[in-house]
Amino acid sequence: MCGILLYFSNNHQKTIAELLDQNNLIQHRGQDCLGFLYSNNLNLEYCSVNSVKGIISNYKNDLIKYSKCNLFLSHLRYKTSGPKSNIRVQPVVSKNKFGDFAFVFNGNIPKMSYESEYQDITVDTDLVLNFILQKATTTSSWDELLKEFVLRFKRSFSMILVTNENIYIVKDRYAVRPLCYAITNNTLEICSETCGISLTNTEINELDSGTVLKIIVNEDNTLKSELVFKLDYQNAICLFEMIYFMSPKSKWYENSITDLRNSWGIELAKKDIDFLNQDYIAIGIPSSGIIPGKSYASHLKLPYKQAIVKNKKINRTFILSEQERDKISKQKYIYDEEVISGKRVIIIDDSIVRGITMNNIVSKLFSLGAKEVHIRICAPEVKDVCYFGININSKDELVSSTKNVEEVNNMFKSTSLRFLNIDLMLSHISNSINNKMCSGCFNSDYRQECNKFIDW
Repeated sequence: MCGILLYFSNNHQKTIAELLDQNNLIQHRGQDCLGFLYSNNLNLEYCSVNSVKGIISNYKNDLIKYSKCNLFLSHLRYKTSGPKSNIRVQPVVSKNKFGDFAFVFNGNIPKMSYESEYQDITVDTDLVLNFILQKATTTSSWDELLKEFVLRFKRSFSMILVTNENIYIVKDRYAVRPLCYAITNNTLEICSETCGISLTNTEINELDSGTVLKIIVNEDNTLKSELVFKLDYQNAICLFEMIYFMSPKSKWYENSITDLRNSWGIELAKKDIDFLNQDYIAIGIPSSGIIPGKSYASHLKLPYKQAIVKNKKINRTFILSEQERDKISKQKYIYDEEVISGKRVIIIDDSIVRGITMNNIVSKLFSLGAKEVHIRICAPEVKDVCYFGININSKDELVSSTKNVEEVNNMFKSTSLRFLNIDLMLSHISNSINNKMCSGCFNSDYRQECNKFIDW
């Protein structure tokens, strides 16, 4: 799970500073490093490539920020497995018999049946590059090569590939991760989420599963899209993306992430009718728990208090290593003791994965004088691993893989704990995709072709 973005325009240049601000809208998708290239026109031979560790605000090169370009391709890295020292910075820039090219991709391609063919490759980014270099020797065009890519690798990838002639947008047959685009006569934007598209009064399209779409620059410098290939297949869209990762300002297909999280908060409230107009306060855990927390409180006519706020110096602990996670999670939030002390508190959050952060929250609330702490989670229990780009690599690290709800509640020493039923969650997702979701981390239903995977 990373963040990728492309900007290309024939009639308008943007500064690097403007484009970094646009990247900042999807910073939540990756904070290990940022890589980007920029150029004038589709001329990769003279493109400039830069990278910076950590978050975008760390980038201080003012000279580059004032530069202007009409081609910009970037990648925000979120490393899902292996040591952080083994990070392969994107965009990847190379050359084959068709000429110069650059690509970025979001997702994770497990070794699976590719291990014998690519046994010396240790990072899936290199697997993609290796395939592109090898297949160029046996195919006649980029169109044919990328069709072979979609047929060869099942999931998960959302990819942008730039050549000196065209731009390609590619998605795996299961459509595991989001990738959207907006195009006018002269400007193209592609992004992992709709919140990162800056074009206004222009339709934002989600790329279909198993699709290779080519953006052609015509002789008159206008742009047009051309479908190269479409593999009809049953989707396995990641439910965890909607719950945890995506910006509330985004849509995925026709689903508003804000609307979904609101509806999930209401579903939780319906199970707590005994709390209606009682002496409780509701607190949404920043940031994904705030929207459902407010709808939960509103439905039960309870006061909502943002008595827990994010420490702006701390980023996502979900992404951290196990050794870092407990220490940093204790610094993750700032608490309003005056609001919490003496209160019966209901906290609403998006999920519980390892339980480290939640355990620290409950302990802190009681230490600040809370009389009761009730936990409400807008997702089912996370019980299984993810092979496709979410940092859940072992069942052993999941608190709910070996404990039932009562046991987890006892471990946290919380007053009560309730999760949201998966069927209720899915009932609020549009009919076009609600029966096409991958919920493997919740119930081991990865929707086909997931028997045994070997991660990188």
